[in-house]
Formats: sequence, structure tokens, C-alpha cells
Amino acid sequence: MSPDEYIRNRLDEQQKWFSCKSTENQREYKRLRRLETAFVLLLPVLGMLPIADPWRDIILVLLSAIASYLRFFAGLDSCHDLWLQYRAASEALKREKLLYETRTGVYRGDDRGTVLVMRVESIIASVNGDWIQIKQDEPPTPHSSTGS
Repeated sequence: MSPDEYIRNRLDEQQKWFSCKSTENQREYKRLRRLETAFVLLLPVLGMLPIADPWRDIILVLLSAIASYLRFFAGLDSCHDLWLQYRAASEALKREKLLYETRTGVYRGDDRGTVLVMRVESIIASVNGDWIQIKQDEPPTPHSSTGS
């Protein structure tokens, strides 16, 4: 495979994938945090309303539970960590391509195609290893099944 084919078929595709996944995780993280914040902000407002005590207490408990669940869910999905990790990988791949195309730094020699492959694959492998670590650190979900 020529360096141009590698760039087109591997580097560019991986960079786009990381960029897309970063954007998805950023949106999900921000959506969950906005919802959580909205529920938390409603707590004192509803606590001050002149509603009959049992109903107010039930509403406050429910809002607190929903806000807690949203906080847990955001952490469980690791959206924030994946957002940052995928963005960093996307930017690192862009940088390697730019250095390669401008024959800068380690890409000055005749073996620059080999260097590009080694560095790009190292970035991808590093992200994959980090992703595995993030997923291993997550607590198991109660509704997950093993298929058996």
C-alpha cells in the first residue's frame, strides 16, 4: 500500500471517525449535564412553592432521584472522557498528516511513509488501549446481560 493509499484509506478514515465520535460524546455529555442541572435548579424553586407538604416532598424526592440518576448515567457512559480522548486522537492524526505532507520533523527522510504508518498506528493503538481501560473501570449495569 502506498503512503497516499494509507492516508486515504486509514489515516483520513480514522481521523474522521475519532472526530465524529468525539462530537457525539460531547453532545451526549452536555445533554446529560444540562438535564441534571435543570433538575437540580428546580429543587429549591419547588421547595419554596406553597404546595401541600406531602406532594412537595414527593416531587422534591423524585427530582433529586432523577438528578442523581443523570449524574450516575453521565459517569457510567464515560462521555466526557471519551469526548476528550477522541478529540485528542483526531487532532494528533491531523498533526501527523500535516507534518508528513510538509516533510517536517521526523518526516524529512526517505522512510517517511514507514514513519507515518508507525506513528499513526501507535496513536490508534493508544486510544484503543485507553478505551479498554475506561470500559473496564465502569461498574456493571444492573440490566446488562451476558447472553446466557
